[in-house]
Amino acid sequence: MDNIEVGKLLTTKLSFSQEDINNFAEISGDNNPIHIDLEFAAKSKFGKTICHGMLVYAVISEWLAKIFPKSTQLSQTLSFLSPVYAQEELTLAQEVIAITPVEETLQVKTTVTKPDGITMSTQVTIGQQATIKKTFTKPDLDKYSQLIKDKADSLDKNNTVPEPLLAGLFSMLLGTTLPGEGTIYLKQKMNFLFRAKLEDELVAKVEITNIRTDKGLITCKTTCVSSKNEIICEGEALVMNKDKASGG
Repeated sequence: MDNIEVGKLLTTKLSFSQEDINNFAEISGDNNPIHIDLEFAAKSKFGKTICHGMLVYAVISEWLAKIFPKSTQLSQTLSFLSPVYAQEELTLAQEVIAITPVEETLQVKTTVTKPDGITMSTQVTIGQQATIKKTFTKPDLDKYSQLIKDKADSLDKNNTVPEPLLAGLFSMLLGTTLPGEGTIYLKQKMNFLFRAKLEDELVAKVEITNIRTDKGLITCKTTCVSSKNEIICEGEALVMNKDKASGG
């Protein structure tokens, strides 16, 4: 950490093609039609397909690894302020905002900016849960590496699952199962406790912990455990689904 200073800022340009989005859907299992179904998306409020928030996070994660090659990510908070569309040019900026020498930790602020600003029907009830089992394989890792190689070239190849793929499991559950269709991802906080291994059956779960019917906001606890029942990742998601929150 000797060469790292508060205020250090690095930026890069990136964009995602529809093929990138389709590939991430295949790898992560997040097949929400708002991402991959052109006809469905054309009839939505967005007018066209939008990029997975966790695909954007994938590049953020790998750029952190490139800038700080010996670091381990401990937590991540994401706020999705605007949709990202295919072929839209984005500017990724990462700035060191705090350093704790004793604990050998640092805090990095990340923003993804579009040309027009910063981005990133049954009623549901508190306590509802949804789970999915997923085993990531070496071919999955190879596809993931190929997907982001032109955007970040520091992929860890030690047979562990990249954190954005774990986050993609939460995104898939929230968008397709609970709350389900029509859900808009607003925020995701994650704490990474262990590295998930390839070929290990993982179980991701979302559980509704709070509902604001007046705003259509739903808070969910998110966890991912290994086959040994080790908690790999835990956190909290905030989504909007006015129909599901109000029972409309």
